[in-house]
Amino acid sequence: MAILATGLAIVDVQKINDVLDLAGYAPLTTAEAQMFHLALPHASVSLPVRSTTPPNHRRSFRTTKARLPTAGILLASVTISCLIAASSGHGLFLIVTGMLYAALYADSLLQESALDTSRADVWPVAAWLSALMLLSSVAALAIDEWLASIGNPAALALSLGITLIAAAVQWVISRTVLSESVVVPLRFQAHTAQAAHLKNTSYFLVIVVLFWVPPFHCVAAMQREIRTGHSLWAKSALAHRVIVGKDFAALNPELLWFAFAGLGLLALAMAVRLLENLSSHPSQNRYTALLYLRAVLYFLLVLICLFWYSSELGSLPLGEVGQP
Repeated sequence: MAILATGLAIVDVQKINDVLDLAGYAPLTTAEAQMFHLALPHASVSLPVRSTTPPNHRRSFRTTKARLPTAGILLASVTISCLIAASSGHGLFLIVTGMLYAALYADSLLQESALDTSRADVWPVAAWLSALMLLSSVAALAIDEWLASIGNPAALALSLGITLIAAAVQWVISRTVLSESVVVPLRFQAHTAQAAHLKNTSYFLVIVVLFWVPPFHCVAAMQREIRTGHSLWAKSALAHRVIVGKDFAALNPELLWFAFAGLGLLALAMAVRLLENLSSHPSQNRYTALLYLRAVLYFLLVLICLFWYSSELGSLPLGEVGQP
């Protein structure tokens, strides 16, 4: 409505309603027409009142038709990601963690718009975000593994750069469908929908820079060093709490398990405070369910990364190849 009435300077209500109808939206109400200072129709004709009843068959058909590409976007991203992961020696790990990571962003977008009564349909945007984050994360890890295997010192910086840029792009996209106002009714000062999603994004990036990309690069670099005959150096490096190589640094599994426990306690305290101060809302059940789902996805992803990291380092053949 703002684009048509303000951006394109269309003042004819009927023309605006025609465009809204083509897009599958309900026509303007009298209040909306007055809000945009539009010329009202003839006095004998009144604009409709926004209906609170379920959408009719025609509207439902349009909504379903509009969502059809969403499944195609997700299927295409999963297919391409599987092809990229097939080039990796840890393809299953890349796909599983990439899908969990992508689902976090979709969940955050849906949750932060769940209580917004004026929100548009955010499912298509959530699908695009999931596709973007899945493809970018799988590609980043696959590129990192390949560059680390040939000893390229830019591997870790490049993989982290890809994931951080993708996170920034999804934030720009997310802002287009999230409110600039506070939509969650809390007894304390809440974030706006946009700020809340940005906060969630920062939490997701903690996984990237702490539990996911550096440990993955560490494993790839250790495998390269052992393959080139530097098993004694690898064994010595793994004995430290912070594993440092010529082109990387990563915490050892023990420290990361402690960090995981700290994150769990912090998340529990934050969730309790949020839910205890959440006011009643018709969509509260959906909001709460998405909150719990995000917590499950978050800690499941961290657990998978930790178990994989611990297992891969523990299975390195440190004693099979001697120092040249």
